[in-house]
Amino acid sequence: HLGGQVWEGIQELGWELMTPHDANQRAGNICFTTPQIEGLTDWLAQRGILVWGSYAGVSRVRVSTHLYNTEEDVQRLLGALKDLPSSMKG
Repeated sequence: HLGGQVWEGIQELGWELMTPHDANQRAGNICFTTPQIEGLTDWLAQRGILVWGSYAGVSRVRVSTHLYNTEEDVQRLLGALKDLPSSMKG
């Protein structure tokens, strides 16, 4: 449920998703790419939103939803991504 909201919201904002849309083909993690990985992850961390950054040389952001996350958390993430300065949007 929350993963689907994250996927849809990130897609609507125009990010390139690595994670399949089909919920049967994904776990609770949603990944998308950006060349501005450090700036983006720092921007989110400054707003209290913690995500995983690049891994094994791949500039991707991994968003993980769990039982303790809420729809408000998803909306906070999507709002922060929407407010991201254009220089960090890649």
